[in-house]
Amino acid sequence: MQQNSLVSVIVPVFNVAPYLAEALDSVINQTYRNLEIIVVDDGSTDDSGKICDEYAAKDKRIKSIHQTNQGVSAARNLGLDLMKGELVAFLDPDDAYKPEFIDTMVNTMYREKADIVLCGMTIHKTTKKMSTAGKKHILKLGGGYDSKTSLRALANGKLNASVCDKLYKRALFQDIRFPVGQFYEDHEVVYRTLEICEKLYVLDQPLYLCRVRPGSITQTFPSKHLVDYMLYLDYVTSFIKARTPAIFTPEDLRLNQQACLRTMISLFISGSEKSGNERDKIRDYLRNKIIELESEVEIKNCPLVTRVAYWILKHCPCLLKPLYRFVWPLIRTLRDFTGKLRG
Repeated sequence: MQQNSLVSVIVPVFNVAPYLAEALDSVINQTYRNLEIIVVDDGSTDDSGKICDEYAAKDKRIKSIHQTNQGVSAARNLGLDLMKGELVAFLDPDDAYKPEFIDTMVNTMYREKADIVLCGMTIHKTTKKMSTAGKKHILKLGGGYDSKTSLRALANGKLNASVCDKLYKRALFQDIRFPVGQFYEDHEVVYRTLEICEKLYVLDQPLYLCRVRPGSITQTFPSKHLVDYMLYLDYVTSFIKARTPAIFTPEDLRLNQQACLRTMISLFISGSEKSGNERDKIRDYLRNKIIELESEVEIKNCPLVTRVAYWILKHCPCLLKPLYRFVWPLIRTLRDFTGKLRG
């Protein structure tokens, strides 16, 4: 790898016309110029495909590719199949890079001899143009880490599981592709690439602008998304189990199972906001999944709020939503207040 290596940026696109120009502008205006920009229009029915072609016409670094709708994984996989760069980065089409994103990431990878570089991000809850003044997502660690340490940090929630805040060496994707037809597909890829990398370097600089908007995959939970998210949770638990104690400790596995339980309970409450058959379908599915965990998770060793929530969900689920909406925030406030008094 050389310091002026060709970097391939893969942008999967589907019906994001109001946001696409900001995303593509953030790539073509990078201070690092040696770029190959692969934009894959995944069967958009709005003006997204037209915008892709317009940008390709004015910047020769952009390749605009159109395919029938197959999902974000298939779009990213096509980009990986076609890329020529030594390094690869991914950008969601409603997000954006800071101008120095690629430059900083490449220089860090070169200087630290890393296989993957991860940066911080800012979160922007807006449908308008993003600014750099979004809420910073705080990273729990910084510096260089080997594969084992990186995987443990990821499993313990200290690293972001998205592919988009990272720069990768191309060689990591020789035998890895995104699972097609499945949401939350990038999380699995992050685990797999971290397992085979020799070094990850974490930069606590917010170089990626992440948009949170109504209607995006991460903000909606129809039953298909929910089932895929459960598949992801099952994948992570199986991944950790298979590598305990070689990589993970029994404590890592225990904390992962407790985190899965808390996530499912939160999703159960979110599903209660829906109406009709969709709500009942989600609630029944999640309730059964949560109760299945009882044989694996030692409920008695979970935090008090999780134990209480589990008991209510199992015996009187209609009370769970009021508990989390009113009681838990009050408990958390009192705990924080008493902690300050003791401090």
